[in-house]
Amino acid sequence: MKRKLILLAVVVVVIGVGIALWTVLSVATSNYVQAEKIDSLETVLAAGKVTGKQVIPLGFTVAGVLEGVSVEEGEEVNEGQVLAFVENQEEKNRVLQRANALEIAQTQLGKIQTTDYQQALENLKQAEVQEKYARLEYERTLNNLEVQPEERLRQAEINHEAAQTIYQRTLELFNAGITSAAELEEAEKNLDLATSTLALAESDFEGRFRETEQAERSLEVARSNISLAQGALDSLTGEMLKLARLDAVQAEILLEEAELAYAKTYLKSPTDGSITRVQASPGEFVQPGREILTFIPFADVTYVEVQVDEDLTGRIVLGQEAIITSTAFPGETFPASISQVSPGIDAARGTFRVRLALERLVPELVPDLAVFAEIIIERREPSIVLEQRFVFRQEGKTFVNTIRQERVYPLEIQVDNLGNGLVLVREGLEPGDVVLTNMDLREGQRVRLAAEER
Repeated sequence: MKRKLILLAVVVVVIGVGIALWTVLSVATSNYVQAEKIDSLETVLAAGKVTGKQVIPLGFTVAGVLEGVSVEEGEEVNEGQVLAFVENQEEKNRVLQRANALEIAQTQLGKIQTTDYQQALENLKQAEVQEKYARLEYERTLNNLEVQPEERLRQAEINHEAAQTIYQRTLELFNAGITSAAELEEAEKNLDLATSTLALAESDFEGRFRETEQAERSLEVARSNISLAQGALDSLTGEMLKLARLDAVQAEILLEEAELAYAKTYLKSPTDGSITRVQASPGEFVQPGREILTFIPFADVTYVEVQVDEDLTGRIVLGQEAIITSTAFPGETFPASISQVSPGIDAARGTFRVRLALERLVPELVPDLAVFAEIIIERREPSIVLEQRFVFRQEGKTFVNTIRQERVYPLEIQVDNLGNGLVLVREGLEPGDVVLTNMDLREGQRVRLAAEER
């Protein structure tokens, strides 16, 4: 038994000596890079899509059955071009009927007109036109007052009351030690925002009242002018001419109302641009305000919108440079800069929205095309920068393999992560030092340098 143990020990020693001799005598080959100081950039990569400076939802102001959509997604359109329309035969017939009625009234008026009262008639017509527009403006302000500001004010009051209730409850829980200071601060911020929104809604509501009062005064003045013009005309004309004139004016107003109702059945392009989404199909019943199409106006440059991690809040600022790429155009890059940073955080994603403007208009980058943006957060002084794949960690420390007396020598370094597979070496390496790129080498192994990697 002792002899077997002695033989086993001898075998182990021989194997160990053999491994040591092989490690010392074997020669590996490795490519290398030579450390040098270069300008370094700290960047962040974000994904997003091509968009426009404005994204405008388009919809009808009237309800109806969608009869036709004249455009497709991605199509370029001109200002005033018809994009879609709802069923409108009834409105069309009304326009024809009222146009015929106006023609009859105007013919009758022409038969009884004389040159003696032409000027007086013209004065009255102008006064009536002014009164008509003053009345329409007054009715518009009343409609705005009844619908938009009042609804916004009501919603703002509801939101403010809810925010106040949440804040009081959070404060009670905070005083009881149940919630954190951060939750209390968030509730307070939400209350401040709701208070500001309520103040704006109240101010807007009061402003609409003032606008309505001004429109009412203008209407009163216009009506007074009509009375004066009417008196002048009555001194020159008889009752028949007066009735004929009233019939013609009324027929004209009714025709304008019918034409306006007919025009509302068509959805037209507000300016030159492109359609990015079509969200309804013929045969559907559409309500007022429902988004039918998504429209992006043409711009002098191409815009990109990306989502950036919320941890970078405060580090992403206006004017920072970026490089845009897309898998649709491999190898191509498009310089850009940050033109807008959203102040809000998307809680579900943990990101915030950043808009970038390219240096020029790039037609091939069509709306909604997926892109990537490499945003330059910081430019640093010339430093040694290595690819992260040449660096390894051991026992909580960072190393690179270099060469000492023709043997592999692990050298401890201190680094900062720059992102995108690069690290900045703060300590441990000097310009001219050799970094071996073969990561299969062992410490102390003989090594022969091959080609320098570029």
